[in-house]
This record gives sequence, structure tokens and C-alpha cells, in this order.
Amino acid sequence: MMGENDLILASVGNIIDGKLIVKEGPLKGLEDRVRKIERHDRWADLEMELFDECRTMRVGLQVVGRISGDEYSNINIYKAE
Repeated sequence: MMGENDLILASVGNIIDGKLIVKEGPLKGLEDRVRKIERHDRWADLEMELFDECRTMRVGLQVVGRISGDEYSNINIYKAE
């Protein structure tokens, strides 16, 4: 999750049918832990357990688009060809 300088790098993803899908970055696979997204300021609140306590940390997240599941399926079909 940490970069070269011990910083958490920003992630990139889409919101598909109201659900966050991260395409790249440290949040990939941790979408279920995201509690709040601020698209315009490009951050997300991530809930993690640290030192046996539940903590919230703010991490960088760029949401590229907000699309429906049907639109996402069509995009993936065109990429496969």
C-alpha cells in the first residue's frame, strides 16, 4: 500500500451501479473498506484496523467515471476485441 517514500499512493477507479471498482492502486481489493468518497476533492475515507482499533484514514482516489453496469459490460466487450 505504501510507495517508495512511505506514502500511500493514489488509486484510480470507477463507480459502477453505485459501487466503487478500483482499477489500479493500493485500494484495489479494499473497496469494501471505503466508507466515504469525495469525487471532486479526489479522496476517500478508508476504514482499517490499526493497533487493535478501528481507524479511518483519508487516501487519494480519482474516480474516472460513474457508469451503469450495462455500459461497463459494453466497454469490456469492445476492449476484448
